[in-house]
Amino acid sequence: MSLTIPAPGPRLSRLRFNQLELVCVLAESGSMHAASGRLHLCTPALSKGLREVERLVGQRLFERSARGVSATEAGERFLREARAVLNQLARLGESIGQKPGRRQATLSLGAAASLAWCLLPGALARLQQSGPMPRIRVAEGQVLHLGQKLLAGELDAVVTVATPESILELDDPALIVEQMVRVDNVIVGAPQVTGTRRQVGMQSLRERPWLLPPPSFVQRLIVQQAFLEAGERPPEPVVECVSMPTMLRLAQAGLGLTAVPRYAAAPMLRARSLRVVRTAPPIASVAIHFAYRRTAPNLSIVHAVRDALYAQLREAEA
Repeated sequence: MSLTIPAPGPRLSRLRFNQLELVCVLAESGSMHAASGRLHLCTPALSKGLREVERLVGQRLFERSARGVSATEAGERFLREARAVLNQLARLGESIGQKPGRRQATLSLGAAASLAWCLLPGALARLQQSGPMPRIRVAEGQVLHLGQKLLAGELDAVVTVATPESILELDDPALIVEQMVRVDNVIVGAPQVTGTRRQVGMQSLRERPWLLPPPSFVQRLIVQQAFLEAGERPPEPVVECVSMPTMLRLAQAGLGLTAVPRYAAAPMLRARSLRVVRTAPPIASVAIHFAYRRTAPNLSIVHAVRDALYAQLREAEA
């Protein structure tokens, strides 16, 4: 097997298959940090390995920047041939009855914590039923943190809850950002906390105990907005917690009110351990967005995950 590289030299014969894989994984990952995780190498070892490949080839294969790495023109030509060699090796293994040597497809997915715990299980189960299941790595966080990782190539895609202001963090020409659905938010509490009134104003909720996430979280911002628009000072929570499942359990225990997407509270609402507090006007809905890099090498997997998430969201909202 040979590699078609400009000005090839005798040192090319010293290239090993694991070095070809290193270059391919680095191109797919988009950053040294992300590639080192996939290859189970520390970043200095990966950097040293890349320098050795470039020394043998006699060409610079990647440009480094603050946002990650991108293949040079020579690197693109090298990648085409390297992938062909690795694919030929996989076919050779198959032809002699060995297991294929091809790498299992992997997707690094960033998700808002409020989506990950109640939507990802169903969405990934759908994905598994539709065909071979790729490896999925999930990172939870807020839109700013996830957006930075996406742009750096450490994530392939992000599904997040965002306000019109926070979604601007993903406004970059390197990304495709799609609004999937808008979901209703509701104020919920245990029956002994919500009372029996059909509809209440924000003023009457001001003195109730509240269970809320920290100030930078979308659900906290929505509650603050609702009170400010009603001319009321937003309440200070009696419990501040980043975990939505924990806040729902605390609300179920009668410790206060909280605001969540309706789909997150649906099981407890059906069980009647929580009730919706109807306000006039209702609190704001929020959009769920899916974002991914335009140059992601595994776009078919990205689209399959997006479609599974969308189907799960539609079912949850039904």
